[in-house]
Amino acid sequence: MTTRSKSNQFQSRIILLTALAALVTAGPALPQNAASKSSANAADQEGPYSLIDISAFFGTQWYQIYQGSAGSGHDFFEARPVVGARVTDNFSKYVGVEAGYTVGFNRFAVQPTGGTNYATVASRNGLVSLLGVINLRPRDSKFRPFFVVGPGAITYWAGGLTQPGSGVQALPANFKTQTFPALVYGLGAQINLNRKFAVRYDVRGVWSAKTADFGLAALPDGPGSIYVAHNHGESSLQFTVGFVFRTLYHEPPAPVAAAPPPPPPAPVENIQVSTISGARAGVCPGDNVRLEVTASGWLSNQTPTYTWYVNGQEVQGATGPMFNLPTANASGTQAVKVTVAAGNSSKTSDTVDVMIGSLAPPTIQFSVSPMTIAYGDKLPLNATANASACGMPVSVRYAASEGSIAGNTFDSTGVTFDLNNRLKQQSQTVQLTATATDSKNESTSATANVTVTLKPEARRLDDIVFQPRSARVNNCGKRLLIDVLTPILRNDPDAKVILIGHRDTNESARSRVDEQRVLNAAAVLSAGKGICPQLDLSRVMVKWVGTDQASATRPALCGSSTDVKERNGQAVRESDTRAQYRRVEIWVVPGGAEMPAGISDLQPASEKEIKAKGCPR
Repeated sequence: MTTRSKSNQFQSRIILLTALAALVTAGPALPQNAASKSSANAADQEGPYSLIDISAFFGTQWYQIYQGSAGSGHDFFEARPVVGARVTDNFSKYVGVEAGYTVGFNRFAVQPTGGTNYATVASRNGLVSLLGVINLRPRDSKFRPFFVVGPGAITYWAGGLTQPGSGVQALPANFKTQTFPALVYGLGAQINLNRKFAVRYDVRGVWSAKTADFGLAALPDGPGSIYVAHNHGESSLQFTVGFVFRTLYHEPPAPVAAAPPPPPPAPVENIQVSTISGARAGVCPGDNVRLEVTASGWLSNQTPTYTWYVNGQEVQGATGPMFNLPTANASGTQAVKVTVAAGNSSKTSDTVDVMIGSLAPPTIQFSVSPMTIAYGDKLPLNATANASACGMPVSVRYAASEGSIAGNTFDSTGVTFDLNNRLKQQSQTVQLTATATDSKNESTSATANVTVTLKPEARRLDDIVFQPRSARVNNCGKRLLIDVLTPILRNDPDAKVILIGHRDTNESARSRVDEQRVLNAAAVLSAGKGICPQLDLSRVMVKWVGTDQASATRPALCGSSTDVKERNGQAVRESDTRAQYRRVEIWVVPGGAEMPAGISDLQPASEKEIKAKGCPR
């Protein structure tokens, strides 16, 4: 066989053997009384078990575990089956002792010096062992894994060259039988099927310090010679399956009838209270906050009492597991707890804090654009409102000191103006109010002013009427021009006057009486002499339309009831039904006003012709 170092292997096996042997012998080292008491106590605690297990087994054995295999040396043992029997004494709960005998069937192979083929011979080995058993489970367990270790003696014998090989010298007539001490170690598991039978599985190593050389030479003796080196031991590995017969079966003693247990103690209440649920952030005054607690531990004939506290003060009427926290008139942190009591037991829950925000009115920004509108226009309103944390949502409504509001639009039609006096521009300041109201009915307002203007418009005065075929302005007409029209024009320097002349159908066109009537009326307004005022003629627009009477007539008939005195033949009587067509139509157009609708083809007054007339009498 090949040379291998065996010093370290031997030392390792000695250490393992010493440790396992100490475990095997630890039990019997106890004093007798102590051991018997320990065994009695263990037996009292154990279930049924067998004291003696007898096993027959079979398996396979491999050699060269530490020396290599075929091809790595010039001699080796081939793998072959093993059979045997074992007897195990389970004298302790975890520790036992095992005696066994194993027969292995091998073939010994050796390579002649200088040859390439192996010669083989039948060989046997018999192993007698006495081992300590360390179980990992107690002996009443169904499944018991274990370790074994202990000494043994192994005998090797061989005979008969069945495969001589090429170039092999003659072998000795008899191979020498050899016996060596051995170390056996391994692990396994036994499965107890029932009280009589079990199966077990073993993996074991067998090591002997001496070489099995069968009496062959230790050194080669020329080509074809057979030899076995003597400087190594033998190592093998066995795997076996065994069938176990369990005997001396131990049944645990019948249990001693125990004394009847004492009556159970009377139940005692033990109140337990859960954490208060329902508390949340963002609570506002008036919100519904429903708190609840779960409690247990009272007896069936008891009714628990609940007492709720807010900021250390007992809440009257709150006597159940649910509690609606008052928030309408509260703000800030509300520390809530509850005490549940029944009988002599009570428990107070942990305190929960509910933060209630404070009410605050919303904020609002309000302005209008444009700030001035014409009478009759509509103005969209757009205020920006922000609610407080507790006031969402927020709505905005609008009001006006005059006019009307529809939704978010101001209508200026209803603003109060003097509609009978449209000769001057009028304006009214209207106060608009935007009011924001939140969900808690908190409100705030902001105001903005808008100016509503009423543009002036042209105004028609009464017509100056004339005698037939006459263009002279009588005193009644002068009174209208001087006392009524002139003050209006003086009060509004930007105002203009329109004079439109008419004649009756029985008046000749060649007389141009409609034109002359306009020029005379303009002269009364502008001559600046006598009773005539001095009106800048640039403010006078004129037109004469002949017999066109499309515009309604408005004759100014001073009549006898007035203090206006006329020259003989100049008074126009109300009985003169044709006088209304002999007229000058008068319009006042204030500064900024539009020209009267339907009037066109106006022309500036002729300063030359009008100045030539002076102040008509």
